[in-house]
Amino acid sequence: MNIDDLIIEDLIWTNTQFVNVEDLFNKSSIFLNEKKYVVKEYGFELIKREKKYPTGLHTKTIDVAIPHTDAQFVKTPFIFVIRTDGVCEFQQMGSLPDNEDKVFPKFIFILGFNKNEMQLQLLSTLMKLFNDEQFMNKILDASKKDLYKLLKEKIKEETIL
Repeated sequence: MNIDDLIIEDLIWTNTQFVNVEDLFNKSSIFLNEKKYVVKEYGFELIKREKKYPTGLHTKTIDVAIPHTDAQFVKTPFIFVIRTDGVCEFQQMGSLPDNEDKVFPKFIFILGFNKNEMQLQLLSTLMKLFNDEQFMNKILDASKKDLYKLLKEKIKEETIL
């Protein structure tokens, strides 16, 4: 499976609002479970892992988050892309839980991989995207259909390089 195959139009939510990170994880994991991408415990495991290993990232243009959990909770690999209003508070990646370094991502890329070896290539590819200021600005206001096309093309391009 190629990384660009993980981008699925049905797994893109735009202009969504959540009360907090737990609300986001609960709603997205219910949806993913209904679509048979994950096991029932996925949402709980996301919350647990996020508290221990924060995934918020400040980038050159906009903040993002890349939450994920262990492969055993994923049935079918995916990247679930959520564009939010930027009010969900995440901890900065690499910070301690009581650290005040907060991130308010406009994009959340929930990563689902069922083989741990997929993780490194997927994260490396996404970091290239996040560092491309022009691309990040372009997807910020893209329609769902355009967001899907842009992400699929860019991820394919980055994994070929």
